[in-house]
Amino acid sequence: MPLIMFLVASGWSFFIGIGSILAAEAMTVFVRRPWLRRRIVFLLLLGVVLIALSSTPLPYLYYALAGAVTAAWGLNEWKGAEGSALRRRALRILLPVGWLVGVGLEVPRFFQPEVSVPAGTAIHVIGDSISAGVGSKGEHTWPGVLAELSGVEVVNHAVPGATLSDAMRQVQVLEGEGAFVILEIGGNDQFGGATSAEYERDMEALLQATAALNRRLVMFEIPLLPFGNGYGLAQRRLAAKYGVPLIPKHVLAAVITTAGATVDGLHLSPMGHRMLAEAVFSILRFESGVSE
Repeated sequence: MPLIMFLVASGWSFFIGIGSILAAEAMTVFVRRPWLRRRIVFLLLLGVVLIALSSTPLPYLYYALAGAVTAAWGLNEWKGAEGSALRRRALRILLPVGWLVGVGLEVPRFFQPEVSVPAGTAIHVIGDSISAGVGSKGEHTWPGVLAELSGVEVVNHAVPGATLSDAMRQVQVLEGEGAFVILEIGGNDQFGGATSAEYERDMEALLQATAALNRRLVMFEIPLLPFGNGYGLAQRRLAAKYGVPLIPKHVLAAVITTAGATVDGLHLSPMGHRMLAEAVFSILRFESGVSE
């Protein structure tokens, strides 16, 4: 189950789903045996389900076109000799091309950014209970571990249960110009049932307020629930608009789904806090000369 959760939340199931669809096509092209028909249908349906569950935030138009080609291909192959040979050849080309376009669009999102932290600059964390912890006595959260790893002051403003609109109060305590801010926020909006339009509105307001006074930002991409594409599209769109590097969602998903890294399936244990701190530290480049 943790593996399935990771594959879905991180977006890896998108690539597995495409692989399943392409495997179905390969079977129709290279293995011409009638008894394989059910297996081909199974692979095709499995691929579609895995792609849908991944909530990979690619444009809806792309999904509409790729889905239409996939449906047409599946129907034509099912008809067998009754189907159009010319249409079959065209769809056998369009199917892999269409889905490989999606691979090309999504793969760059899996690479971690390298973010420079100016010398002498404190790091501020805006977030929810993933960063604030669950309030247990002596809890050592990942911002504190990051401070130890980097030797840089890390100020943790995170509040348990915070939403995007709540985070505005965290931003208001930031002072001066040029602060470096890590945003780990937005999961509670998704879990709480906010619409993607509300999510986008509140995130834009937060980014506007946080980016003021020449602040430098980096933001966690939130792992998405099944069929939560709209939240991911909004976050990526606004990150591009405000020039905010995104820490790929597989980073946080990997921590949350690792055995022993949480206390309740979501909130981090000491092991989880250290894992997340090390992941964040690996993308930061400290101009003061602190190295990994």
